[in-house]
Amino acid sequence: MKKKIEGLFDEVTQFKPEKHETVFNGFLETYRVGERKGYDPENFFDGAEPRVLKLLTEKEKPNKTHFLLNEKFTRMDPATGEVEEMTYYFHSDVIEINEATNKAEKYREMRDLLFEKIATFQPQKSWWQFDQILSLDISITPFRPLSGS
Repeated sequence: MKKKIEGLFDEVTQFKPEKHETVFNGFLETYRVGERKGYDPENFFDGAEPRVLKLLTEKEKPNKTHFLLNEKFTRMDPATGEVEEMTYYFHSDVIEINEATNKAEKYREMRDLLFEKIATFQPQKSWWQFDQILSLDISITPFRPLSGS
């Protein structure tokens, strides 16, 4: 029973975005959801969604947010049997989030755009197969539009 309870706790904390980088004296912050073996992109984003939405809700508004998904791909050379690895980065568009923004809707838009990019990438890079997600970086920059006088 103890192992089962510990396993539940691991599931809850597993997708927690951790502060990864801060640049420009704290102006730009990057949070990282780390490596998750055994998760395809869809399940990864489903698991990360509650924690990422909580992060987006807590940050100063308005802000500009961007996702960077880092994935590992592998392929085997049929002639030699040698396995090659490649990492590839997929970028979302930068979106503005303010108090009125539906954060869940924006999260899904960025996720779907990344899925489209992955789907386009794989046929172009023949024989490369998805292996695992290495990280999801969430960059958040405060947005201070210029105001007129």
